[in-house]
Amino acid sequence: MNDTDDRPTLAFIVSRTNEGVTRNLLAGAQEELTAQGIDGNVADVVWVPGSAELPLAAQTAAQTGRYDAVVCLGAIIRGETQHHTHLAQSVLWALQFVALEQEVPVTIGVITADSLTQALDRSGGKHGNAGRRATAAAVEMIEVLSRLETLGGAEWPVEALDLPDRTRAALERAGLTTVGRLSQESAAAVRRIPGIGSAAAQTISDHLAEFGFSLAPAESED
Repeated sequence: MNDTDDRPTLAFIVSRTNEGVTRNLLAGAQEELTAQGIDGNVADVVWVPGSAELPLAAQTAAQTGRYDAVVCLGAIIRGETQHHTHLAQSVLWALQFVALEQEVPVTIGVITADSLTQALDRSGGKHGNAGRRATAAAVEMIEVLSRLETLGGAEWPVEALDLPDRTRAALERAGLTTVGRLSQESAAAVRRIPGIGSAAAQTISDHLAEFGFSLAPAESED
């Protein structure tokens, strides 16, 4: 979620090409926000010339840090050549790359159709609204990533975990009472404990890594 409140903040990046279709997609996206109980004012709408420009705009939006998710809306309709196929493939790949690179959900409400009729059917017609589906996916991914981050920062008492006896014994000797998810700091955390050599620290850390855990030093008692 954004830093100002608990409401998710979304960016709608919308292609102006085939605007009659993309406006339908945007309307569906905004309707989905309302259906989810989210104020549409928390979503910014940005128009770009065409679907080819969606990835750069999505990347720029993600880089601002303002948005919890970016929803891309467009309509690519077949012409006399195969250009629409190549364009659709490149846009979809680029948007997926942006999501992975920026670690921000980027959902795709880009219709690829053989005709205007097909596009209209998928932007509020008999086949639903791709913009609405993309927005629902964005809201769900915000929640999924939030849960994963919570789990990633969680720690559990050693005594509550099903660990091999030798691992549990090593942790007790090291004075560790909790473990958390695997992180690059695991070995360093053990090395900071007085009396633990670097080799022993690495051995314990590597062993716990096999179970998906890293080490967290126990809090010192005053």
